[in-house]
Amino acid sequence: MTWRVAEECPLDAGGFRGWYADVGAGPPVVVLASPMARAKTYRPTARSLADRFRVVTVEMPGSGRASRLPRPWSLDEYAAWALAALDALQLTDATVLGHSHSGALPVLMAARSTTRVGRIGIVDSIGAGGPHHFVRTLWGRAFDACLEPDLVLARAHHVLGTGLRHPRNMVAQTWVSLRADVTAACRRVAVPALVAWGARDHILPPRCAAAYARHLPRPSLYLSPRGAHEWMIYHPHEFAEVLGGFIRSTR
Repeated sequence: MTWRVAEECPLDAGGFRGWYADVGAGPPVVVLASPMARAKTYRPTARSLADRFRVVTVEMPGSGRASRLPRPWSLDEYAAWALAALDALQLTDATVLGHSHSGALPVLMAARSTTRVGRIGIVDSIGAGGPHHFVRTLWGRAFDACLEPDLVLARAHHVLGTGLRHPRNMVAQTWVSLRADVTAACRRVAVPALVAWGARDHILPPRCAAAYARHLPRPSLYLSPRGAHEWMIYHPHEFAEVLGGFIRSTR
């Protein structure tokens, strides 16, 4: 298909407003943007997936242009809003992807609903293999920035903008990310799950992927040999091939 930049539209669900971009045609793939970033951060990924899927990238409350929150949300509250967002978009049997801070959400969503969520993808995610030490995580972020320098420079203003508009939520989500543990919910997931990780991720190292794989009933594990923490954005064609193969094999 000829690529176009998808227009971002408001998404009202659960009493709060998010934003979403919708591009491509085919089976639905929903990308939940990390609350630390923006929907537009994932444009390279959406572009690579849109040749074969309908890709809906969702910017959730507490980030970007979305609603400010009266107080920081828990992961369970984010998961509940994301399920309401699927209803608002009239999506069923969707493949739901989460990356980094949003990666635990597909697990919580699938543990609640197998009609709206048909498959999940957990990409370099919080929620297993922790707790994580703040200083070590900060060091890992700096190291990964050296592996993906042009991506960091191009997307830094997305993170900065979210921090300026939603400072309380961003600080709170930083601490949530260090302590999050959704392994109990993993055991209630009844849909196919892809655990896709960068082998060179120093923020959330591959042992976290192994922890997810141990607790999920039906995991498919993939390690990107060149990938660091943001590899689904930095190497979008590789990610599209991996996800496409996973979806084909689980139809």
